[in-house]
Amino acid sequence: PHLIEHLDEGLRGKLTVISAPAGFGKTSLMTAWRQQGAMPIAWYSLGVEDNEPEMFADYLIGAIQTIDKGLGLESAAMLQNSPVPPLKVVFTSLLNEICESESDFVLVLDDYHEITDPGIHEAVSYFIERLPPQAHVLIATRSDPPFPLSRLRAGGELKELRAADLRFARDEASAFLNELMDLGLADEEVAALADRTEGWITGLKLCAFSLQGSDHKSDFVRQFAGDDR
Repeated sequence: PHLIEHLDEGLRGKLTVISAPAGFGKTSLMTAWRQQGAMPIAWYSLGVEDNEPEMFADYLIGAIQTIDKGLGLESAAMLQNSPVPPLKVVFTSLLNEICESESDFVLVLDDYHEITDPGIHEAVSYFIERLPPQAHVLIATRSDPPFPLSRLRAGGELKELRAADLRFARDEASAFLNELMDLGLADEEVAALADRTEGWITGLKLCAFSLQGSDHKSDFVRQFAGDDR
């Protein structure tokens, strides 16, 4: 719940960044936040194939059009021109359309670490810095995007959640292992697993799967180490 509150607070600014290695629950957190229905969300899950600027712009506009079908029509039409204008020009048109729209929404860019194209980074940064108040961007990534985050941070326009925020505390590990997975572990056993996995949820999940049906839970916990296959 406290992470959901942080995401809600982030709506006061232009950008929220959830930055953590794989398996820390970034997408799960965003999905839980989406389900509470605070604001309409346009979701774009990224892959290596999205490093083509025209495709990136097309899918980004398409995601926004799931919120409002009439939004981004002029920008999308630009992508049919020959030659296609630079991405910043397309995004300037899109920003103008958002400014004229009454639709409030959050644009989620999931797995943004898949983007390596410098032109896309520059255009997305340009887009974020000029967002009107009714729009917000939420980025989930394994590494910080190459944006001027310090400027956004200084201006109060940036909310950040990192691995330290996403790690399970001992009480959360206890709720997961004993209430959800029904393992019946003692407090000291929960503490040992939480400490040795450093609160990494995927590590706790793998431990739980190994412990299910085991008649020697205490032995497993005592012998478990971070490099346990």
